[in-house]
Order: sequence, then C-alpha cells, then structure tokens
Amino acid sequence: MKLIKTLREIKKNNNSIKLKDFIQTIGNEAFFHILFFSTILTSIPAPSWGFGTSTIPGGIITLILAIQIILDYQYVVLPDFIGNIEIKTKYFKEKYFK
Repeated sequence: MKLIKTLREIKKNNNSIKLKDFIQTIGNEAFFHILFFSTILTSIPAPSWGFGTSTIPGGIITLILAIQIILDYQYVVLPDFIGNIEIKTKYFKEKYFK
C-alpha cells in the first residue's frame, strides 16, 4: 500500500511536507482516500442546514474528483492555496514511528 510507504518516506523528512507533495507520492490511491472522507462526512445523520445544503460541499468535492478520474489524472490535482499547506512530520513520527 502506497500510503504506508509514503508515511515511511515522511519519517525521513526533517520538518514538514507540502500537501500536494504528499498526495503526489500516494498517486492515484489518493482519489479513494479523499472520496471516502468527503462522502462519509455527508452520510453521518445530523441536522441539515437550510434546505439540505449540508451535502453540497461533499458533492462538489466528489464532482471535481470524478472529473479528474474520468480525465485519467495520475494523482489528485489541488489548487495552490490548498496544495501548499505544510503538514508537520512531527505528528507522523510520534504517532506511527515510535
């Protein structure tokens, strides 16, 4: 599984990794992970916002990812303002690699 391999590579990194680099390393498996989390949040029974708009954010994410899958992208393409978010590797080192 690429996710475990990616986490091991992050372990070697000193401080942080950009979100887009993390997703590119995972490759096309990232489509499944993002789709799973975006749709599981909308399937939790909770009070809806006005007129059922609570499913719109998950639907937009699903639509964008579906278009990328149809166009045969090798990894998830993110906008720069999301892709440039830095993830601290300290969290992974402490939680998964003691």
